[in-house]
Amino acid sequence: MVFKYKIFSSLLFSLLLLFSFIFGCFCPDSPTLTIIDSNTNVKINSTGNYVGGLVGLFKTSDVLGKINNTYSDSIIVGNDTVGGIIGSDEIYDDVHTYSNIIANSFFTGSISCNSNCGGFSGKNYGIITNSFYNNNSNNPSVAIGSDDNAQTITAIDDNLSYFYLQSNPPMDSWDSNTWSWFANNLPVLK
Repeated sequence: MVFKYKIFSSLLFSLLLLFSFIFGCFCPDSPTLTIIDSNTNVKINSTGNYVGGLVGLFKTSDVLGKINNTYSDSIIVGNDTVGGIIGSDEIYDDVHTYSNIIANSFFTGSISCNSNCGGFSGKNYGIITNSFYNNNSNNPSVAIGSDDNAQTITAIDDNLSYFYLQSNPPMDSWDSNTWSWFANNLPVLK
């Protein structure tokens, strides 16, 4: 199952996002789940748990989940396990040794929550590569609120213009057939 969407142009994503907000979980029963080339720019004000700019709870079993080439420039408020891209990335199968993978993603909005707050993810059990968030005064000081896999996410300290240049890491390794850079603007999906 592959999802590719932009929040402003896809009814499917709006329904999935609504499902995630209402039920708190995007938990597919499919051999693979991939969310690619997707972005959000929304305001989320929740008193609940598992809140994210893209997905609240990305929970897989017997599948490999991938989130690739995504971003969120959203205002997010939640209680527990809140992140700029995902609230939590979980695998609920102790038998297998795979990990969900999140790559080439960024968050530039603001986050507020009570516990397990991360500028990128509230909780993480998977692998995160080539991703970053804008660590401004409105965001938690850590990229991941609770991290079981010791992932490294690039935190850019309150410098939005850093994201404007493709030559800055980790954007310098991103696919220019997928991403576009314009003067004095954040990278966007083509």
